[in-house]
Amino acid sequence: MNTKALIDGLVRQTTVLIAHVATSAGLRAPLAHVANQVFVDLTTELERQGVGQKVIADMFGLALRSYQQKLRRLSESATDQGRTLWEAVYEFLSAKQAVRRVDVLRRFARDDEGSVKSILKDLCDSGLIYRTGRGDGTVYRATPPEDLYAGTEANTPGIAALLWVIIHHEGPLSPAEMAERLN
Repeated sequence: MNTKALIDGLVRQTTVLIAHVATSAGLRAPLAHVANQVFVDLTTELERQGVGQKVIADMFGLALRSYQQKLRRLSESATDQGRTLWEAVYEFLSAKQAVRRVDVLRRFARDDEGSVKSILKDLCDSGLIYRTGRGDGTVYRATPPEDLYAGTEANTPGIAALLWVIIHHEGPLSPAEMAERLN
């Protein structure tokens, strides 16, 4: 059996499936986090199966130290232990009325600044937060849940973003459970 060909085929079919789901019914679901999520989930599963970090790093074509740094950066916030940086930034913004970029960067000073800025952009692109202003004076606000699905046709990306947040926080849900959460 050609393992590389099998893996390439699985990846191809999975990406086709993700693309179909992300664009179904005219939706444009946010995908910026997918590559990082796949990396973290795949490394977690490899470790669970007993594969050592040095071997995993080699499988990804990374030096051990680079692999460990990337995994640490993607897996957990240095500021808020036990939570992903994405989750920590979103929850921080959701708990406030308005937050200046400089204050977000100050709050997550122990995390990589580039990663924090990327997460802010991803959250804005997904419609989960919005921003006004420019540079360090930029102000971020969490989009209220009622605004995410106000005017269904007009805000389909917002509904998709809300669904992703629910799935991220609660895990796999049946269609009935998802409908219940959205009610």
